[in-house]
Amino acid sequence: PMGTGTILPDLIYRSARARPDHPALVLKGGKKSYAVLAAEVTAFAKGFVELGLRPSERVGIFLEKQFETVTALLGASAAGGVFVPINPALRPSQVAHILSDCSVSALVTTRKRAAELSEILSSCSDLKLLIVLEDGPATDFPTLQVGTWDRFMQQGAQSTAPLPAIAEDGLAGILYTSGST
Repeated sequence: PMGTGTILPDLIYRSARARPDHPALVLKGGKKSYAVLAAEVTAFAKGFVELGLRPSERVGIFLEKQFETVTALLGASAAGGVFVPINPALRPSQVAHILSDCSVSALVTTRKRAAELSEILSSCSDLKLLIVLEDGPATDFPTLQVGTWDRFMQQGAQSTAPLPAIAEDGLAGILYTSGST
């Protein structure tokens, strides 16, 4: 997965080669090494490739600040997708605007947040994949392919699919702000 260019995930892959056991992420007493983060980023990316994510497709990430948020951001980029972080404080109507405005085709969130968005997700015509962090009873989203984070990551880790070549000047992310930034 490591190219010679300077795309965003290459920063993690290079650090994983140079300092695999050093902490890449520290959160609430938990740590992830560069080697573990690099493996998770690759698994996430391959999971999306296996599901048919095409380069430049948008991946919405509607999570708090947590390990999975970083993995999803970098993994979307490694798959050639464009990450779209969504502020977890936004109301469903605001989330719907972002999902529709930039044509998000995949959304990573919690089961609770997905349930809160259930009424608006059907109006997001480009959205086809929903990844929820927790196992549990499936929420009814008839127009979406729904999977759990663990299963998605396991499928990606077992995949032999190659990751796409990514242009260094390609779009990595789309950031929405309140205008005060």
